[in-house]
Amino acid sequence: MSRESHCEAIRHGGLRVIGEEQRWRPECVPTAGELSRRSFDWLILTVKAFQVEAALEQIRAAGLELGHVLTIQNGLGTEEPVERIFPGTPLFSGTPTLAVAQSEPGQVEPANKGGLALAPVTPGALWGGLADGLGRGGVRVRLYPDYRAMKWSKLLLNMVCNASCALLDMLPGEVVADRRLYALEVQAVREALAAVREEGRTLVDLPDYPVRRFATAVRLPVWLSRPLLGRRIARARGTKPPSLLLDIRNGRQQSEIRYINGAVPGPVNQGLTELLDSVVAGRERWDRFRGQPEALLEALQTARGKN
Repeated sequence: MSRESHCEAIRHGGLRVIGEEQRWRPECVPTAGELSRRSFDWLILTVKAFQVEAALEQIRAAGLELGHVLTIQNGLGTEEPVERIFPGTPLFSGTPTLAVAQSEPGQVEPANKGGLALAPVTPGALWGGLADGLGRGGVRVRLYPDYRAMKWSKLLLNMVCNASCALLDMLPGEVVADRRLYALEVQAVREALAAVREEGRTLVDLPDYPVRRFATAVRLPVWLSRPLLGRRIARARGTKPPSLLLDIRNGRQQSEIRYINGAVPGPVNQGLTELLDSVVAGRERWDRFRGQPEALLEALQTARGKN
């Protein structure tokens, strides 16, 4: 299933993967109702985190029979709706470090760096050949035993220069160039590291991303880590806007912030969550923070004082 424009392009010209000569011709429909009462070995959910529950309800209403479910979203908390709506269905979790761009309907372009991290959520659940099939299709797959450790590890990457960039309408390089904003990013990640320790998880490295080394660097004094880590963050992100900034620029009225920063207890992350939620919902003017680091820092300080 995909958007109507994407399905229309696939029906007429197939799915083109940049870098491959072959065009794929999968069946593509825009709604679950068009697949009513059919059976599928796998449901792979790639919608935004805030769209998961509605997508699952559509699938249940269509009477689809599912052999397995794989969730692939940013942040924490998208597995629980699957367990509630499709109880007993073997559930797996995935987190991508491979970026895939859709330059136009019917055309996708995977990056050369990264892969797909996978872990079972249902104890004892078997992959049934999916991981091997993805590998044969050219996706670098790495399997993990603890899905929470895997998801927390990706969350650290997702949260860096994401909420702050969205509020400020700035790129990561601009954020880390300001020592106050860089210190804010470090505080947010340290809150996440504390939550990981509290939950008793051990961070893991993800395909092409040494998460544990990043966590070690974040624990260093800010004055020591900023010259190296700030430069790496700016270079890695380049001129591509982070996901939360893209959503707000595109006028989305929902955000994944509650699954990213909102999943982390701590004053910085909860403050960023409340502020961005207010902007996205229209309760707060975006212009209050756009290009205004002082306004953001003051608002976070005020929120911390209230708590």
